[in-house]
Amino acid sequence: MYPHADVQRPAWSRRAALGLLAAASCSVLATSARATGDTFHRTVAVDGARQLADALATATPGDDIVLAAGTYDGDFLLQQSGLPEAPIRVRAAAAHQARLTGRLFLAGDHAVAQHLEWRGTPVEGDSIIELTGRHCRVTRCRFIDVGVWNGAQRGIVRVGAPGNSRADHAEISYNYFKDFAQRGICVNEHDPGSRHAHIFRNHFDTNILGDSKGGKDGVAIGIGGGAGRQPDMLRELHAIVEYNLLEEIGGGMGNSLQSKCSGNIFRFNTVRNASSRMARIEIRSGRNCQVIGNAVLGTGGPVVLGDDHLVIGNYNDGAKSGNWTDMGPMAGVSDLDDVESMAAGRQPAARNCLFAGNIGILRLGSGTRDWPMSVRGTIIEGHQGEIVEQNAVDTLYREPTFEVPRYIVLGPADVGPSAA
Repeated sequence: MYPHADVQRPAWSRRAALGLLAAASCSVLATSARATGDTFHRTVAVDGARQLADALATATPGDDIVLAAGTYDGDFLLQQSGLPEAPIRVRAAAAHQARLTGRLFLAGDHAVAQHLEWRGTPVEGDSIIELTGRHCRVTRCRFIDVGVWNGAQRGIVRVGAPGNSRADHAEISYNYFKDFAQRGICVNEHDPGSRHAHIFRNHFDTNILGDSKGGKDGVAIGIGGGAGRQPDMLRELHAIVEYNLLEEIGGGMGNSLQSKCSGNIFRFNTVRNASSRMARIEIRSGRNCQVIGNAVLGTGGPVVLGDDHLVIGNYNDGAKSGNWTDMGPMAGVSDLDDVESMAAGRQPAARNCLFAGNIGILRLGSGTRDWPMSVRGTIIEGHQGEIVEQNAVDTLYREPTFEVPRYIVLGPADVGPSAA
């Protein structure tokens, strides 16, 4: 039985089941125990896929499931829940020396995956770690030469699954994504949506484009899609994406950082040398998102579509410039509240957005002739750099009304598994 009624057991592949049955290790799990207050903590040492599956199936709050160095074949499910003061932890005894070859499902609440590694793992169109429990963490793991190749765009780490979970309060931190295909992290916004994800101090190092289709994003808050998109665009997830480093991320139609819903914050991230000129920080739709203090080097500037966004204190070095590439509010096909157009998944023009204290070229109304709806009601304060009004009306220029936070530039030592 899952801990909440709205969560369904993930489907297990025949390949994974056979892999577990064929595991050679059948020895008794090595355990030790200690008590903290009213909670009993066990350390469960495992060596092999069969022992790991058994430890996950019998886990109790406070368990520390420690994987010996080696390879663990198959898919694994942690269905049990920990407690706020006693999470269930799955970790490598030595950082990144325990290598998993399949998928890991964190379906219970208060579960942690730490110091694990996936390398050269094809997952046939699905995520590698899927969080459907609440208050789960993925921290200090490595994902190298992995990802989705068939255009499913579900993310190497996926928070929530459409229609069956609210994986609220997920934390994804201090991980390393290297040479990966398509999205690194994806948070599901489809009803009911997964709220309050906190994504920070991750290092995204190079997309592999291969033959895959669709976006190649570092972080996507919202999966997106075509018809029937308006309710998802307006759903507020309140995700915070901060202090991440993204290098050579976002080719094809993808972005380094992207939001396709409402109420999210992207702040103090560094984007370097994105894979294409449009692989930027993009608020694709929705309302009330914030883009604050990001440094964008060697790629396009932050852009927004939709209503009432705040874009404050960002720096764009201007290495890539022009229509579709400069920072600014974008033109669109319709308004966000045009239900008929939004039902077809069309791009909403930016309205009533504030740009304050940004540095770089600011272009109002990027887009194409197929996007006839002008940007409207933009407020610009204290901008440093050229301003180009391409397709905009009712723009208000005014003196600064508040102190703007300064952008920061992150390096590899500031992020990833080895960062303090």
